[in-house]
This record gives sequence, structure tokens and C-alpha cells, in this order.
Amino acid sequence: MKNEIIKIVEKENAIIGFAPVNRFDNLEMEKQPRYYLNKCETVIVIGMSVSKSSYYANNDALHFIQRSNHLIFNNLDTICYKIVNFLEDKKYRSIPVPSFAPMKIIRNFPHGLISLKNAAIQAGLGSLGKNDIVYNKKYGSFIRFAAILTEAKIEPDEIDNKQFCKSNCKVCIEACPANAISEKGYNNKRCFKYTFYHGLMPMAMFNLTKIEKLVNTSFYNYWSNCCECTIKCPININL
Repeated sequence: MKNEIIKIVEKENAIIGFAPVNRFDNLEMEKQPRYYLNKCETVIVIGMSVSKSSYYANNDALHFIQRSNHLIFNNLDTICYKIVNFLEDKKYRSIPVPSFAPMKIIRNFPHGLISLKNAAIQAGLGSLGKNDIVYNKKYGSFIRFAAILTEAKIEPDEIDNKQFCKSNCKVCIEACPANAISEKGYNNKRCFKYTFYHGLMPMAMFNLTKIEKLVNTSFYNYWSNCCECTIKCPININL
């Protein structure tokens, strides 16, 4: 069954990893796969590369990046549904985890239904960089993820413990205009406030009781104001 699923993904020019559900046991209950699927046995993670060249356009790179990201989000969701249909035909209950939206608002901050970054790491698809982005050996940080929670018990992949970021590298720290990356770690709220923008953001901020609905119905095609840590990263430049 694993090989059949891999073939589905390979046809779409994507990569795939498999993680057993017990690798998520250390998370708080609301972030565990079994919070959504009681008998979940495996988390399948799909990764797909965005356009690297878009990040290095001579002018208006953010315009190209915005469309590239959202196109890949849609493609990932489509692949997940193909795999879910395959698994459900075999009588395994399976839930596709969206690549971007809908999101949950927890303590006035948007979160994915599960952490796709963590899932990708647990499925052997990469490791976390200083900028809190997953790095893959083939695609660097030019990669986005989606996942599937399934009752099927599938042979897991090994976690890749390789750290791509060099301990003495400070390129992303120095490049970050929001000062969200430092030797002490990554500040996601500072990054989000600087980077992600949508025309309805002010409305959302003044309607906190409805913010989740606003985010999930109107924010899908967000604008990104910054990708400096990705553009300047020597790992990505040398791919």
C-alpha cells in the first residue's frame, strides 16, 4: 500500500514521508492527530517545491512569490484528496489536513489544524532552520506541506536529523527586517505582524469574536511583505 501511495505522489512531482502517530505523543492534545481522528495510526506528509526563480526575480519578486505559494497550496490539497480517496476505497478512514487554510485562532493568533512543520520533520522530510522554516535536502526551504491523517498503519520513514543551518551562520538573523530571528530563537508573532498582510486585516483585528471566520473566508490569498530569510539564505542560493 505504501508503494501505491508513493506512486500517486511521484506522478505529481512531489515528495512524501510517513510518520507513526506515536511520534506526536509529546504534543498537547489539541495538536495531536488523534484529536481529529481517534484511531489515527499514520500521518502522511506531502511536500512540493515552490518556484525558486520567483524569489530571485529582478523586480517585483513578492508578486511572483504570492502566486507561486498559493498555486502550490492548491496543488498539495488536490494530491491529498487523491490519496484520501485511495485509502477510503480500502476502508481506511482518512482526513486531509489543508496546506494553508482553514486555520484555527488560538489566543488571537492563527495556527494550522496540526503543525505541518512538525509533521514534515517527524515524517523525515527535513529539519527546522533558525528562521523556523523546514529545510529539505533537495529543495532547501522552497517547500510547502500538506498532510493526511489515516487509520491505515503504514511503515514509517526515519527522521532525518541532519541540521542544514550552520551554527555560526547569521545571515537570516541579519537579513530579517522584523528582528524576528535571533540567537535566542524565532518570534513568530513579530514575523507574522511584519510579513503577512490582507486588506481585511484591520477589520479582523476589531472583530475578535469573528476573527476565525474572517481569516478562513477572506485571508486565503494573503500578501507576503517579506521573504528575506529565504532569499538571502546561503543554503537556498547554493541549491
